[in-house]
Amino acid sequence: MEKSEDKQITELLSDERFIKWVRSPAPHLDLYWKRWVEDHPQKKNVLLTAREIALSLRLSEEPEDIFDFKENALQTILSASPPLKVLPKEKAKKKLTGYNFLLRIAAILVLGFGIAFMAHQQLQDHAHHTTLPEVRYIIKENPTGQKIKFQLPDRSVVWLNAESKLTFPERFPDSIRAVQLEGEAFFEIKEDALKPFHVHVGDLITTVLGTTFNIRSFPEEEGQVEVSLVSGKIKVSHMVLKDENVLIPGEQVLYSKMQGKSQVKPFDIKEVTCWKEGILLFRNASFEQVKSKLERWYGVEIHTFNQPVQAWNLNGEFENESIERVLERLAFMKNFTFQFKDKIVEIKF
Repeated sequence: MEKSEDKQITELLSDERFIKWVRSPAPHLDLYWKRWVEDHPQKKNVLLTAREIALSLRLSEEPEDIFDFKENALQTILSASPPLKVLPKEKAKKKLTGYNFLLRIAAILVLGFGIAFMAHQQLQDHAHHTTLPEVRYIIKENPTGQKIKFQLPDRSVVWLNAESKLTFPERFPDSIRAVQLEGEAFFEIKEDALKPFHVHVGDLITTVLGTTFNIRSFPEEEGQVEVSLVSGKIKVSHMVLKDENVLIPGEQVLYSKMQGKSQVKPFDIKEVTCWKEGILLFRNASFEQVKSKLERWYGVEIHTFNQPVQAWNLNGEFENESIERVLERLAFMKNFTFQFKDKIVEIKF
């Protein structure tokens, strides 16, 4: 192991964020260290080694004194490998290999650097009776037929579509703003150059500083994620595939989970964003697309009897209309009848 790697491991073991992540994993910490590995791919093995060392310590939250703290840490490291044996002189220079070698090097490093730092930090915390605050998460979730608008902790604004869910911390940490989305949302992000904003949709990450954009990812849409930029600038990257696209206003990236590919193309801003203004819009929509959209929009379940005689290629716009009014117009255009039974709509062709 090179000296530079020794130093890097020591720095990680002396990083309070790293130790907290190892002890108490949380989404925002996972995101931070995933991004760290992406930015420093050559240091992945260093991070994994440091994590193994930190896990092996099993540190007490409130050590009684510094001597016991050092002694316990040393014993936990050494106990992870077989006991040392006295070797004949001619074998004393035999090199240790693999995990045991790393652990014994780690013992020296941790005792020389990491333990002193962490012991100081823990005793200082104990003396002031303070602990790192627990991160609490807020979940905003809409059923079918409901949309909401709300502010995030940084005063960014989100419009959350029906059948969608957004998870975010009660308070963003100092280094990053990160949320997790299922479904569709429109974001108006408050600019902060020191704290980039990340939206997670599966393995896809959208990174922004201050901008407006729409993300759409519903399960029934064949595993497709759609990120559309209205203003500003965003970067859309995939954590596993290393695929990355930088968008300018008027561009969207379409990512196919099934194909593992993405493409960038222009888009119609009204078509993508009108849902948050209460406008139900269809562009060359098939019957199945119309049915799915009506169910989500109005919170109903549509049962069909028979099938349309011809394939649908529907274009239409309905602004703040009731489902009865929408179905009346569609029935006239497409020659079908309908009736309601509570939240069930029966359509007959």
